[in-house]
Amino acid sequence: MNKNMLMQKAKDLATEITIFNAKKKKMRTEREISIEYIANHRAVRDTLSSRGITPENAPCEYFIPL
Repeated sequence: MNKNMLMQKAKDLATEITIFNAKKKKMRTEREISIEYIANHRAVRDTLSSRGITPENAPCEYFIPL
């Protein structure tokens, strides 16, 4: 798996966690969902970083911000 695909999968995972939690917690406002979205993306990013994977260190053509 190349870094481009890995970063996209990480982004997809964070988004799916957001959708799951928004439904489970019955979130209704944009603010609630935005806070959840940011928290999940940070959590996935922290997990990647703890494993030595940093999006900023990927070549420019592979960089997909989380």
